Amino acid sequence: MTDWDDDTPRLRSNLAKVFGRVRDEALRREPLTIEVARGWQLDIMQGLVPPDPKLVGRFRGETGLENYNIKVGDLPGVRASNVSAELAEFDRKLRACE
Repeated sequence: MTDWDDDTPRLRSNLAKVFGRVRDEALRREPLTIEVARGWQLDIMQGLVPPDPKLVGRFRGETGLENYNIKVGDLPGVRASNVSAELAEFDRKLRACE
């Protein structure tokens, strides 16, 4: 199994499969939901080893991840306590485009 944070052939293969599926779903105009995005994350993580398995398929801020804040490089992500509200707003915007 491969570390989830390494740029590996496994990660690249997973990403290519998910990107292809995303493209196909978009071409079919399938609705995008938070749960669809959760599924993408699960598929991206296939065969990779996260530091904690409870992270896979879950959003920060959910039970057990209430204080799991992140940075990408030097840029902070949305605070874990705000992820649920940000996802709801994202979902609202998606519905407005339908």
